[in-house]
Formats: sequence, structure tokens, C-alpha cells
Amino acid sequence: MSAMTGFSTRRFAGAALVACVLSCGSLPANAAGPKYWDWPASRSFDEVTLEAAGIDTLGGVTSGPSTRVTALAGPEVAWRVAGDGRGGWYLGTGHGGEIHHVTADGTTRLVARLESTEVFSLAVLPGGDLLGGCGPDGRLVRVTTAGDVTEVGRIEGGYVWAMAIDAKASVAWLATGAPAAVYRYSWRDGKLEKAASLPAQNTMDVALDDDGSLLAVTQGPGLVYRVPTGGKGGPRALGDIAQDEARRLLRGPGGVFHVLGLAGEDDGAGAAGGGVTADGGGATAPAAALYRLGAGGEPVRVWAGDRALMTAGWSPRWGWLGAGTLGDAADGSSLVAASATVVSAAGAGGEEAAPRDDARAVVYRLTGGWGSRPLVSWPGGDVLDIVPLGGAGFAVAQAHPAALVVAGAADAWASVTSPPLDGGAGVAWGRLRWEGVAGEGAPRWSVRGGRRAEPDEGWSAWSAPWSEPDQVLDLAPCRYLQWRVELPPAGVGARAWRVTGVSVSARQPNLPPVIEDFRVERLRGVKAGDAGGDNIVHEYGGGLSAEFTQRDVPEDGWVGPDRIDAGRAVRVLTWRASDPNDDRLEYRLECRRDGEAGWRPAAIKGAGSPGEPLTGTLGSWDGSRMEDGRYALRLVASDAPDNPGAAAATAVSELGPLVVDNAPPALQDVTVAMVPGGLRVRLRVVDAASVVAGARVLLPDGAAERLDPVDGICDSTSESFDIVVPWPRAGRAEGPRPWRVRVEARDLAGNPAGVEAVAR
Repeated sequence: MSAMTGFSTRRFAGAALVACVLSCGSLPANAAGPKYWDWPASRSFDEVTLEAAGIDTLGGVTSGPSTRVTALAGPEVAWRVAGDGRGGWYLGTGHGGEIHHVTADGTTRLVARLESTEVFSLAVLPGGDLLGGCGPDGRLVRVTTAGDVTEVGRIEGGYVWAMAIDAKASVAWLATGAPAAVYRYSWRDGKLEKAASLPAQNTMDVALDDDGSLLAVTQGPGLVYRVPTGGKGGPRALGDIAQDEARRLLRGPGGVFHVLGLAGEDDGAGAAGGGVTADGGGATAPAAALYRLGAGGEPVRVWAGDRALMTAGWSPRWGWLGAGTLGDAADGSSLVAASATVVSAAGAGGEEAAPRDDARAVVYRLTGGWGSRPLVSWPGGDVLDIVPLGGAGFAVAQAHPAALVVAGAADAWASVTSPPLDGGAGVAWGRLRWEGVAGEGAPRWSVRGGRRAEPDEGWSAWSAPWSEPDQVLDLAPCRYLQWRVELPPAGVGARAWRVTGVSVSARQPNLPPVIEDFRVERLRGVKAGDAGGDNIVHEYGGGLSAEFTQRDVPEDGWVGPDRIDAGRAVRVLTWRASDPNDDRLEYRLECRRDGEAGWRPAAIKGAGSPGEPLTGTLGSWDGSRMEDGRYALRLVASDAPDNPGAAAATAVSELGPLVVDNAPPALQDVTVAMVPGGLRVRLRVVDAASVVAGARVLLPDGAAERLDPVDGICDSTSESFDIVVPWPRAGRAEGPRPWRVRVEARDLAGNPAGVEAVAR
């Protein structure tokens, strides 16, 4: 628990009371005793780390495609990937405007460096030359395999987002912006011309349909068009989508075109779900959606989700795949917004934030109408382009850092690793049980442990593997544990292993709480209360304050508030405690006077009867209920709320000695005599426990006059006073004779005493 550093004042009528007993609510925690971690009953397989593994449509963990990551030297972003027809890949990158080539065996080569900063689109022309579309300057370039670059045109607006190649006609169709347009480039005669203008900010993608017509999709808003390729007629709108950006045109099952839609900020998509129900209800658009183009070209939604996808693709083996920015938040990410930020930073010479060391790229299977399951992940960054291959493979363009990732068949062992499990201090690990559907070969299970939350050199090595479904965990003492299962590859036509459930058990002994701090707060000052009247406020160290009703408020001419305790017998106490088992704690304040054998409940104002448990980190002790003397206070912390009865453990911390002084000082040998020039006041003040704080005389006209002791300072339990007070005073009524005065004194505990005397 953390100590409270302040509390609202509370006003009490009558005797002085301090408002400092507050409850500190907490949620139930795991108490000592048996502990269990169960997947997927109470934990999600989404939290595990997958290597060449994924989560299938039924929620089980199974083998996924293997991945090979080829990092690119130089660029930060790989925007687009295109096959070279020989098993290798070309990549259009940013922010240095480079085109890279990766061969089938993973050898990388810088093909060309362009004058533009970003290469957003890329296509391989018949004969092997490349056509690259750039931004933010709208360059269209032709690059030979040897790296020779020719600028073939500029696009009004500044961005060439995508292109479709008609090899028979020797024409490339270009999706451009902003504003949205479709351009036609003929590499046979080198002619570049605008074919259509569309009522949107950007044309994001174009594709040739089987009948030779051209499909185009836009951003700002998300629209689908059919654009004539023969130069006759204008573009025809086929429909719109719920998202602001119709990002990609994709071939799906049976070759039918689909559209990937991404929500922008104007769509209102925000936190996961975006306020949209799984059946499509609600006022805001899903973060991402997939639409099938019907017979007439109208978009019909077939999937929606709250993941920030940037790209998608259809795989004959895995179905629809989707990937995008890291994390699960539906933040309305889009290529337009992302690229604008990137280009701005690059153009201004700025630097982007470095990727997290533990970042992992994820490709998801889009399941059902609203679901997604991780198919494969690897240490990496954002996924900006997916190109499905035949069978189980696909290629990925990755950003932050830039890389080509090629996924293939499940021909290697897959690995699934849990996050570190925190068993608590002194834990004794029990067993690991698992369930699954058998496949080819046998899985290999292992565990490791350590004393820190994240695996480091102090953790143990992975244990010897086992395959049995029930295993006793034999580990050296450690607080944290990880499990790992390695799944064998499944041959062509063979069934892969599926792990459908994992359970880990442990037992934690009940350890006592720890009281880290227990103190009496120092009174720093006293001031008038906000409500006026007789109310006063005590201000303590650490920002604490409490308001009292004070019936005997100090007056001008009397001793200052720094020398008395206006709440006299009340002490404000604070503490800080924690529990190794994360149990809820309750507290008791107890006291013992010098000479007493046992402890008794301390009198606590505002907390019910003495001995009632406290659940906060703030308390008060009211010494006005106690006999005078020297006391010790102790705080008892107990984890009884989560460990009832004999199972509870306690911790104790003591303070003292603290002096309780409720008796007023004695005024002895009091005489008041008339002498030349005034009244001579003589007395002796004696207190049994506290230092004398001061004395005063109230003169016949009601004025108060301070009395100083013979030795000049009040600093002992016995002080003598002998002083002549001027009386009568010039210009003031002297009152009837004989003159009656009142002599008063206080001790440092604030106890007052007074007697009346007649001046003779």
C-alpha cells in the first residue's frame, strides 16, 4: 500500500476531534495459498509469444507458417513489395527513396536511389524493368535492373499510391492524389495523361477486372468506382463504404474483388470496438472492414474488426490475412496519415521514435464476421504490404525497421512461450497440465524460472523437455516462471498438433506484512477555520490538515499557537505498509502506559469504538481519554481480510515515548498587590508532566497582559513570576475598587488553569 499524503478536513462539534481516519478501499487480491493460471479459461492465448505458430479459428494454439526475415540496410520503411518472377523480391522504401532487391536465397542489393523520399508503389514491367510511383513530389520513374533511373513523368498532387499493369496494352494505370485521380501511362510511347478525376482526396488503389475494365477506390471519402479504359465515358460510382479510406483492392476466393476499408479520425473510430456492435450497429465505423464487390460492383461487408490494419490478402491455405501497425488499438491508422507524417519528418530533417526492442509484428487470420486470430509473429515492426503466394506462403513489407519477411509452409518446429508468471514471494511451483488434439509427432514442453519479472542472465536455463500431459515442476526456488511448448512441423496432408488448454499451479506460503513507515505527524501550524467562529485548522507535515472546534481560542496577547497544541491531546499518525502476497491489510492502533504489562486499544476519534480495525493509512490517537503518563503506541498490520482466522499473519511497529498530560498546572502563592506605578503580580506555576507554556493577567478593564517568568523564559515544569503591571492606565477607566483580576497559566499540552485575586 502507498501512504496517503493528504485528506479533506472534517468539522466536529464539541470537544476537539481530528478528522484523520479514512478508509482506503481496495479490490480483492490473491491471498496466499493455491494459485492457478489457466489458458484459455482465465488467460488468453493472445498474450503468448508465437514463433512459426498461431491461434486457429477454434482458439487453440497450432503450428503456423515459418518466417524468414531479411533486414534492409538503410531504409526505415518498406512500403511495397513486388515479386521479380524468379523467387526474389523488389521493395519500394522510405525515407531515402530507395529500391532494394532481395534474391530467393536472401541476398540483398540496393538497386537505385531516387530523388523522391518515398517509393509508395512498385511494379515489374515485361522485360524486367521497374516502374516506381513516388511521393510527396509525384514522380513516376522507370528503373532498369542495372539501376539506371529515368523520370517518365510527374503527377499533379504529389502521390502515386498504387498501379495496375496491363501488359497486353503496355499501359500502367496509376492511383494518385491529392486530389484523387487516375492516370494512364503507356511505356510504349512514354505518354502520361490523366484518365479520370474522382471526387475525393486520394485514389488509393486500382485494379483491372476480368472484363478489362478498371476498378478504383478512394480516400476522403471511401468510394468504389469503375473507370472506362477505352477513353469513352466517365467514371461510374459503384458504392461507398463506412470507412473514410478504401485502401486496397484485393482478389478473394474465386477471384472476386474485395475492398479493405480503414477508418480515419473523422469516422469516430477510437478505442477498441469504436462504439460499433458486432452486427454492425452503432454510430461509428469499425476500425477496419472487408467488403466483397457484388455482381453489380456494389460493396457488401463480409468482415469488420477493431484492429488497426494497413494491408490484407487472401491465402488459399490460411484464408483472409490482415496486418498493420503494432498493438491492438483501433487508432484510425491509414497509409495516407502515416505517410504524411513520415514525409513531413523526413523533409524537416526530424527523427522518428526508435522501435521498441520487444516489438513483434503479427499477421492475423480474419475469422468469422468480426474476429481475428494471430497466425504468425516475429520480432519486427509495422506490416504495410502483404503479397499472398500459392499454398501457405506470403511476402510482407515491414517498417520500423525495414525488412522483407517471407512466410512459407510449416516446415520447422513452432514455438509458443508464455509471459512470465508471478507466483509471489516464497512460491512453491506445482504442476503443468495441458490438453490438445494429437497430430504428427509429439510436442516438447519445458519451463524456466527466475527472481526478476523479465528473463535475464539470472534466470535458469530451459528444463529438459517432456511430452506427458501432466508434469511436476521441479525448479530451484524462484518467483517467476515461463512455460514453452514446441510443436513439430506437420508434413503435407498430415494433421498438425493443436494445444487447446494449459494449466499451471503453485502454492504461496502466507508471509507477514511489512510496515515500512509509522510516524507521528509534526504540527506545523494552527490557523482559523474557513467556517469562522471558534473553528481552527491544524496543518501537519506531508500536507495533512484537520479542523477542530475549539472552545478556548488563543487571544491576542496570549502565548502564540507555536507553543501550544490547539487539539491538545490528539496525535495524527500515518503509516505505510505492504504485503508480500498482495493481500488486503487492516490495522489496529494500541497503546501501553509505562509500567503496564499489556497493550490496550488506543482511543481513535472518528473510527468507531476503540480497537475497531482501520483499512486506511491514516489514524489519530486521542490522549484526552487516557490517564496522564508516558505511553508507547504500536501499529499492528494484519492480512486477515484475505487470510481469516489462524491463517492471518501480522507485523508490528512501535512509537514512543509519548506524554499524555490532561491535568492543568497548579498556581501557587498567588498575590496581587497595589504598588506605586501598578499592580505587583507574584505566583509560582508548577506542572506534573509538561513544561509551563506561559501566564497572563486579565486586568479589571478586561485587557490581557503577558507575564514573563523571573528567569525570562518558560522552559521548565516550575516557573516563578514576579512582575509589576502598569495600572491604572492613562485614558482608560480603572473600574470599581477593590480591583479584581484573574491570573491564568497554561502548560505546553494546552491545559489551562486560573484563579481570581483582589488587589490590595
